[in-house]
Parts: sequence; C-alpha cells; structure tokens
Amino acid sequence: MVVEVNTIDELKKHVTSSEVVRAVGGGSKPGLSHNPTVSMRRLSGIVEYRADEYTVTALAGTPIGQIDAALAEKGQYLPFDPPLAKAGATLGGTVASGISGPGRWRYGGIRDFIISLKMISGGGEMLVGGAKVVKNAAGFDLPKLMVGAQGRFGVMTELTFKVFPKPKAMVTLELRCGDANAAVDVMGVVAMGPWDLISLDMSPPDSVWARLGGMPEAIEKKIQRFKDALPEGCEVQRHDDDESIWSSAKEFKWVHDQRSLVKLAITPGRIRNLERYFCSLSRPIARRYGCGGNVLYLGFSDADDLADPELASLPGVVLRGEVPSFIPDVPNLFLERLRSIFDPQQKFTDKSPNQSG
Repeated sequence: MVVEVNTIDELKKHVTSSEVVRAVGGGSKPGLSHNPTVSMRRLSGIVEYRADEYTVTALAGTPIGQIDAALAEKGQYLPFDPPLAKAGATLGGTVASGISGPGRWRYGGIRDFIISLKMISGGGEMLVGGAKVVKNAAGFDLPKLMVGAQGRFGVMTELTFKVFPKPKAMVTLELRCGDANAAVDVMGVVAMGPWDLISLDMSPPDSVWARLGGMPEAIEKKIQRFKDALPEGCEVQRHDDDESIWSSAKEFKWVHDQRSLVKLAITPGRIRNLERYFCSLSRPIARRYGCGGNVLYLGFSDADDLADPELASLPGVVLRGEVPSFIPDVPNLFLERLRSIFDPQQKFTDKSPNQSG
C-alpha cells in the first residue's frame, strides 16, 4: 500500500513509524521505484522563484513540467534538460535518479545546478544542506551527495536550483556521416570546436545531432562556421523545430514502451566496439549516445541476449524494466558508510533502488 502524504509532518510520521520507506514521485522511471511505500505527489509546488537571482525553490513532488512553465515566463530554464517531464517526472525523483538531459553537454548535469535541499533522514530528522544563493562555499555539500543516491539516504522534501537565461535562438543540425566509425570521428571534431554547442548526441547507425544556440542575429554565421569545419562527405540537414527533436530525445520516444531502458556510463572511445557488437546481433537494439558519447541509453527486451564483455564493464542505472544481467553488482563501501550515518536503522536499504519520479 502506498501512503499519500499531504504535509511534511505526515511524511516525518511515515518515516519514523515505518520499517521500510521507499518514496515515489510521478513514477516516470519505474525501474527505480520498486514497491513504493509513500507518494510525494501532494508535496508539490514552487516555494520561491527569484528570477533576478536566477534561483528556484520547490517541493520535491513538484512536476518538472510545472517548473519549466514558470521559468519559461521569465525566459529562463534548467539547462541540464531534466528528462521525462512530459511523463510526469518530479524534481525530487530527477535528483534521486541523477539523470540529466541533452543540455548536460555544455552546461553540466544536475550536480552543477542544485544548491540546497531539505531532507528527512532515517531517524526522522530534518536535515538542511547548502544555501539558496548561487555563490556558497559553507558546510558539507549534502545536495550533491543526494544526486543519484536513489533515495538510499533519506527522503528529500525541498530543493533549490540555480537557473539560466534560455538562448534566444536554437537550431539543430543533423549530420549524416555514412557509418558509425565516421560518426564517432565527426562527433570528436564537433566536440572540439569553438561554437556554442548546447547538445551533442549520436543516433546509430550514422547520425550526429548538434544543437547550437545564441543570439538570432549571430546564429546564421555560427551555423556556417560550423558547417565549414565538418569533414568532406558529411551531409547536413538543418532542423528549425529543434524543440520537438530534443523533447523526443528527453522523453525517450525512440524506445518502444514495452522495452526495458537503461542508462550506461561510457566514453566515446568505446562506441566503435559497442556498435560492432550491436550490429552483429540478430535483433535490432534501440540505442542512443548522449552527452558527446559519454552516455549510452539502451532499450531492449527480455528476448535480447546481451552478453558482450564490453557492456558488462559499464556502470548503469535502470530506468525501466528489471536489472539486466550485464550490469555488475559491485559492493560500495563508501555507500555503506554513508548509509550507516543517514539511515542507521536501514529503513531505506533495499537491493532495488527506492526513490524515483
């Protein structure tokens, strides 16, 4: 049974009175929200938005879409492009999962934008970390510790982020490179260029997606310089509807809803070997390389036998479906030490990650 809490006090009571606590937000990442005990959906709303200070504070159950809409009215946004907003992702679940979107390439991920939070520990204590100011160097950096922790240390209740002005103009260029090896080479060339490259992804077999931004009066010259730097034989198609393109990428529309979805940390140098393996399989595997080739999103079904040694060496997070056999279960002594501090009664301890949105 999932308990619906309406106030912070009710959430505290749930934590202190329960042997097991697993919080869930919007349920947009079911692979991270097994057997939840408490819903954060009613702990929702923007607490404070200071556009002049470029900060926004909201309760953990606040949908990302609500925050995006409020920021857009002031021409601002969360540059790390939190994924699955249309699927109902919440602010707390986004932090707990540690998943950033395409904008991470230029601006950095969630850790670079979260500046303060409040959370309830396993002992029912309200802990506060960081400060609601952009420049702050005081105290233990608790907010960054909670990024990707998947609810193992406590339940977040309130979070503050710094925000950025949104570029006045953005254009997406699709680069068709011929094959995967050429696409990796082109991605390397593009990544080193002197342009305002906001996002850089690769979709197999041979497409590189580059998003450029800036002032409207300068964007055309920027695009031309970008094209001039590309190797010969690279076909370029311009897309002015880039909002829909990157929205589709953030919502994982390229993966069938019935397929499992995992995020794997890689390096661009591994893509060639991975692509040779994926292309050797009898069944097509949905996949996309994000953040300049440093992240692999992989969609697959139970019928797919993925046993490549290259995959088995990659740390991963399951966003949808069961934990696949190729993701290693590696003991983490640092994690266990932190758990003993924040959750001595092991209320949040579970082999299945327990907080998502």
